[in-house]
Amino acid sequence: MATNRQKKLKIYYDAEADALSMVVRAGAEDRFEELSPGISVEYDRSGNVLGFEILNASRHFRATLPKMAEFLQSGRKMSTAS
Repeated sequence: MATNRQKKLKIYYDAEADALSMVVRAGAEDRFEELSPGISVEYDRSGNVLGFEILNASRHFRATLPKMAEFLQSGRKMSTAS
């Protein structure tokens, strides 16, 4: 029986490396798969997705990345539409 637990996606941006990381679950990375140049998905030993990494993130999110970083650093909570 599946449980309905809410999982929180954690998003980190490293401006110096220009890398955006999205963590789906905590764990030790066993391997990663490059989905396209600079975009990879990370897996644990059991094949569960741990997260995603986007290198050269500003190229992908040029218009939204500064606003996203400012929002994340502010500590504000996102509201969800119902």
